[in-house]
Amino acid sequence: MTIPLFETMAERLAAGDPRPSLEELYRNHGGYVRRIARAAHALKAQRLMLREDVARVIVEAAQSDVLK
Repeated sequence: MTIPLFETMAERLAAGDPRPSLEELYRNHGGYVRRIARAAHALKAQRLMLREDVARVIVEAAQSDVLK
């Protein structure tokens, strides 16, 4: 089961959700992409992700509609 995060803090508070919103976590789309890239590179450094997969997930994050 997946329960998506709310996009804004106002939506989160109105719903009574204690989890941070996407906006609170990443501020904007660029922040989201940077966090994905940082995590992917960390996984590659730990030999848990292939280089081509790192590039793919970063492109997918950049093309997503998260906080756009």
